[in-house]
This record gives sequence, C-alpha cells and structure tokens, in this order.
Amino acid sequence: MPVTQANAELPAEFGRILNKALEKDRNLRYQTATDLKTDLIRLRRDTDPSRKTTAEATGPDTSTEDIITVLSKIKGLNIFSRATVLAYRDRPVTPAQISQQLRATCVLTGSLRRAGNRLRINAQLVDTRTDFPLWSERYDREMQDAFEVQDEIARKIAEALRLTLAPQGQVAPAAKPTENLPAHDL
Repeated sequence: MPVTQANAELPAEFGRILNKALEKDRNLRYQTATDLKTDLIRLRRDTDPSRKTTAEATGPDTSTEDIITVLSKIKGLNIFSRATVLAYRDRPVTPAQISQQLRATCVLTGSLRRAGNRLRINAQLVDTRTDFPLWSERYDREMQDAFEVQDEIARKIAEALRLTLAPQGQVAPAAKPTENLPAHDL
C-alpha cells in the first residue's frame, strides 16, 4: 500500500520521495543523501502554508512565463513553449541533453531565491554545443511589487540577449528612418 494511502494527511509528493528512497532497484533510488535532502527541503517549502501566497506570486513558473513572453517578442529568436520548458524544471539535465531532445542551440537557465523581502535571480545563456555560458547576470531586488520585479528582470534579460545575439545576426537591427524631409513626405 502506498504511503499516501495509509495516511491521507501526507502530501502525495512525500509518498513519491519515500518510495524513491526505499526503491529496490539501486539505479532508481536516490544516489546521494543530498538529493534526498533537496527533495525534502523543496517539499517543506512547497507545503508551508505561511509561504504559499508569496511563493505563488513570485514562483519560478510565473517568472519563466514572464520571461518567455518577453523573449518571444524578439524577432528571429525561437522560444519553446512554457509547457515544453517546465518539463525540464527540477530535473538534472544538461544543456547538451536538452539540445539532443529539443535541438536547441542555446538554453537559458537560472534560479530564483527569496530571503525575506529580497529576491535574487541568476540567469545564464548557455551554448548547448560547448556547455559554456554566452552570457550571465545576477539580479538582486527588493520585492515591494512582485509583478513589477518580474517584468523588470524579464525586460533586462531580453535586452541582454538582444545584445548577445545581435553579432550572430539573429536579431535584426531597427531601420533608421530617412533624414531627407521631401523623401519622408513622399
């Protein structure tokens, strides 16, 4: 009988963690105590009722969605959908593995951490062929308005990627209008 069926008060995720820790096949069990600890800490974070509303407002899913929305507006830049991207969340995959599965040439990775009223986002654009970062940046902000912070960081990442990708010819520069007034009138 699965653990969560024996005690309905336990979150289903705890049952998954416990079943993985007790797995008979050693290749399917946790490989290190750190992996088990990480999953337990994440479970505690995700089930803590005092953090639920803030976590929902500033969580990685909404940040990911905001960044995808802003980046998808860059001409010549192909962005995978939110559903495709979130399938890789919290999975130990390398940019090279993502490249093999999705044929992506670059992967934007990052992390979001919160301490009190402070928010820190680290972002890296990684070349999937070399596994070297093409660009990386850290953003530290006070979190008075979570949505404003997410919008600002999404815009800054988009600006940085425009500059990083422009030399490779992936982003078209804006055309300068004519300075000849009669030509402009025509």
